Amino acid sequence: MWNDLLAAGAVHEAGRLHLQIDKAHHQLGWQPRWPFATTVQRRVGWYQAIHEGVSPTECCMNDLRAYEDELAIFA
Repeated sequence: MWNDLLAAGAVHEAGRLHLQIDKAHHQLGWQPRWPFATTVQRRVGWYQAIHEGVSPTECCMNDLRAYEDELAIFA
């Protein structure tokens, strides 16, 4: 079961996240390599792995490797 342990009034990053690609797309011509469903699936997997005791750093590195592998396919 999940318990919110943040102090009352504490700043949390989720209130600052803006998961929109418009600016990157229009100013940089950036396109995502993963479709939305894959991205959500990887995020859920990330949180599940952390919950099971995997370090956040290892989870991030796994995602970066998977992303780089995807880039190599299109190179």
